Amino acid sequence: THGFFQSTGGPVNTSVMGAWFPKKGRGLIFGLWTCHQYIGDIVAALATAGMIKAGWNWHWALLVPGIANGAWGIVNFFFLPNRPADVGIETEAEKKAAQEKLVSSGSAPEKQETIGFFQAFMIPNVLGYAIAFGFFKFVNYAMFFWLPFFLSQHFDKNSANVISSLYSVGMMPGGVIVGFVSDLYDGRRACVIATFMCLLAPLLWVFAMFSDNMNPILLLVLLGVMGILVGGPNNIITSAVAADLADHPSIGGNTRVLGTVTGIINGSGSITAAIGLMLIGPLNAWGGWTAVWYFLIVCVLVGTGLMGPKIYKEITAHEGSGTQAPAKPVSGYTGVASKEGGA
Repeated sequence: THGFFQSTGGPVNTSVMGAWFPKKGRGLIFGLWTCHQYIGDIVAALATAGMIKAGWNWHWALLVPGIANGAWGIVNFFFLPNRPADVGIETEAEKKAAQEKLVSSGSAPEKQETIGFFQAFMIPNVLGYAIAFGFFKFVNYAMFFWLPFFLSQHFDKNSANVISSLYSVGMMPGGVIVGFVSDLYDGRRACVIATFMCLLAPLLWVFAMFSDNMNPILLLVLLGVMGILVGGPNNIITSAVAADLADHPSIGGNTRVLGTVTGIINGSGSITAAIGLMLIGPLNAWGGWTAVWYFLIVCVLVGTGLMGPKIYKEITAHEGSGTQAPAKPVSGYTGVASKEGGA
């Protein structure tokens, strides 16, 4: 039940963000925005430790964030506009879609309706990203849940829990970097994600070969780097990439599909990650941490391979358009104008 209600946050918030920010410059904006979840991880860990140390009952570690989230949910319900149209603003994308509808049918566009899961699955690349994200999310969850246990081989349990937060710290700049670079190269996010994954695979191999005898300082540095390489693709796929997919021409400019697309990608990823997590324990018992690291390498390569068609399309599209200088990121509000014609 707890997981069910928590899972509603990602798709809904991504849908709101995607409605407000156009595709150009979206990567950096979403990369910065997705830092909130890791800030929450770090704050929650420190706050919980502080409550326990102060002698509070452990129940308060659950009640305090629950009350805070409930209060903030009420604020959002009454004051957060879901899309620009709710406050009388019409985006350039909506104007263009309305004009195309008017030209093609000679009538004003009807109110947009949400689409079903089957229609969302049929949007090009949604299924491929959903399956690929499952492998990437599993790698992330494996690190998140098993890292303290791994670090307990090198540090005491309390220190291991604190040090594992370095991984979350690394995930924050990861999303910002992937978003910024993908904006710089005209939204070619699959290529940037694949580059990060190709860097992650040899780093996992280093852990497989040398983690048992690795210098603690080097271990901490590499954990931060690993957080960047894992966090970047995970953050962008569930935010900017999902928003890009929801903008596909095949759905006729329907802006109400983003929540469904995000839910498909996130939900499919969670299923794959859950299945993978059940294999970590037996693998560790059978072959030690070396077997676990190699298994993560395989998952990284499989996930990247599933993105192959999209990567190929981005590369060939770039070659077909000629060599161009990277595009400068544009502010997320550049394409927004009021109905009265104001900027």
